[in-house]
Amino acid sequence: SNVRTAATLTQLGKIHLRRGRLLQSESKLNQALEILQNIYPSGVHVTVASVRHQLGLLCICLGRYDDAARHLQQALSVRQKVYASPHHMEVAMTYKELSRLERKRGDLNKAEAHLREQLATLNHLLINNDHRPPPHHHHHPHHHQQ
Repeated sequence: SNVRTAATLTQLGKIHLRRGRLLQSESKLNQALEILQNIYPSGVHVTVASVRHQLGLLCICLGRYDDAARHLQQALSVRQKVYASPHHMEVAMTYKELSRLERKRGDLNKAEAHLREQLATLNHLLINNDHRPPPHHHHHPHHHQQ
């Protein structure tokens, strides 16, 4: 399926990014995003969030901070919607990257605010881990991606 293709492209994008191959990463992630936007025009889907999160990291590497902020904010908003609880490890990961981005941009107040959100989310996970309902997309094989 196209969704599987998009998930594969996303994984390849992640691998390229980790290895510092930024242009290959961007190409794969943009291909994935294009496929997913055709299937999910609302953009509310776990893999869309994953692609956006990765594009955010990529844009930070490239110094494109406004683009990074846009991608990470969209990843955050999707992640808060698609999981049964807005307190989810992937939500915490996106807050962490938003905090890193704002530090790089020199906005320490925003950086601290995002860090507090990250810690609040992690704290909530620690306290409620045993009672957490599964994500809405628990049938979906890719919901543990960052």
